[in-house]
Amino acid sequence: MIKKETINIKRSLCNACGKCAQECYTGAIEVLGQPMGIDDLLEEVKKDSVIYRQSHGGVTISGGEPLLYPAFNGRLLKALKDEAISVGVDTCGYVPWINIEHLLPYIDFFSLGYQTYGPGKTQGIDRCLQRANP
Repeated sequence: MIKKETINIKRSLCNACGKCAQECYTGAIEVLGQPMGIDDLLEEVKKDSVIYRQSHGGVTISGGEPLLYPAFNGRLLKALKDEAISVGVDTCGYVPWINIEHLLPYIDFFSLGYQTYGPGKTQGIDRCLQRANP
């Protein structure tokens, strides 16, 4: 019998440093994207400003839960509004109200969704928001 070698990744130890991608000899692990500051993001977004104006479109902040990062997103959203770019936020809303409140002047729309899982799951967005904002 041929014994197969396996590689186990301990994801609980991950600190998002990217070293695993550097060490992965098969190329099965790769880091996608790149760290960017507000100025870099703004320059990238502004490349499509003609499209935003013609289509009445803009930028939607999403991915994970963007409202968990109110300081960074506050600076980004303000910069986008200063450029007259429409801004939306895709969120479940399961964050403290203060995370939402100070961003409100810069947000044109919300895409609000929620998910439920297993026994004792949350029944509706009202319950979700109530738990986040006692």
